[in-house]
Amino acid sequence: MGDARAADKRLLPRFGDQHLAFPGLVEEDDRGLRRDAAQIAAVADISEGGIGEREKHAAMGDAVAVQHVGPERHADPRIALARLLDPDAPGRAGALGRQHRARHLVRQFVWGHGGAMAYETIAFKVEGGIARLTLNRPDRLNSFTVRMHEEVADALASLGDARCLILTGAGRGFCAGQDLNDRAVAPGEAVDLGESVEQRYNPLIRTLTSLPMPVIARVNGVAAGAGANIALACDIVIAAKSAKFIQSFAAIGLIPDSGGTWVLPRLVGQARALGLALTGEPLGAEKAAEWGLIWKAVEDDQLDAEVDALAARFAAGPTRGLARIKQMIRESWGQSLDAELDRQRDAMRELGFSDDYREGVAAFMEKRKPNFTGK
Repeated sequence: MGDARAADKRLLPRFGDQHLAFPGLVEEDDRGLRRDAAQIAAVADISEGGIGEREKHAAMGDAVAVQHVGPERHADPRIALARLLDPDAPGRAGALGRQHRARHLVRQFVWGHGGAMAYETIAFKVEGGIARLTLNRPDRLNSFTVRMHEEVADALASLGDARCLILTGAGRGFCAGQDLNDRAVAPGEAVDLGESVEQRYNPLIRTLTSLPMPVIARVNGVAAGAGANIALACDIVIAAKSAKFIQSFAAIGLIPDSGGTWVLPRLVGQARALGLALTGEPLGAEKAAEWGLIWKAVEDDQLDAEVDALAARFAAGPTRGLARIKQMIRESWGQSLDAELDRQRDAMRELGFSDDYREGVAAFMEKRKPNFTGK
């Protein structure tokens, strides 16, 4: 391993279509991962069949994990390591240490900018301008783990030419929030829940609320805990009438995170927000719609038709204008009327020069359907 650990840093700028391995073999009593770039050991020419597999490689001397690396530039190997400091995520130090007991505990961190992540906990596709992200752990009511957070973040960074996003869950539920069996939040251990919120849930909520496109929550069943508030972070919530929204935090001594304490009183008022949060009583979809918590509750067998029709409408719409509507309404909470009037002036000025505005006016005058490009 000596030669590997001393790998020349000049190998770092570009690796082509190869595999990059980050070893850091440590003794059982090691105090932590060394963060120095010198830990980067080698570029291993491993066959495409080895992508994502853990295998013994001559350049390493011990079993390591490898992941595909596309022809992208690694500007700073420390950043690559820093993004993977959670030891218990799949393929990380803790997980590998439990799988590989060679001469040493294997601590292995692998990262490639260009390789597509293989999803295990979600399903994701972009088609016809519509991105569909499905939380896919139906046996656990699609509750979140560290792995799911990583995959959702990856998908949301890969929307490409999508002009609308549908977020939903597989099976009989939308999302039951955090999987309490996940080691990242297991009780009885020294776990900082604030860190979990800051690193995972907060970025997710910020991303959903700031994406420059409409986001539709297709709530097909129970939405509990963080799952309920993730749905409420979407721009349009359409729920099956059998669905329920549950602020389940109080039952385990916590507060409604993922934006819950902010969004609930703004949507349904303080009295109802306090009732939902303090009691944790389920709120049916029809009553949620009556209260203004969600956009619409529909018959279960009409859920797909409703969601798909709205998504198609958004995907063919004036995306730039829709994105600005979303932004301005969401940001209006912190504005005075006078300031908002100025913001409206600026937005109208900008959008008045857009291709979609010109097309919309032309289509209206010519009594035809507009062909918006989202520009």
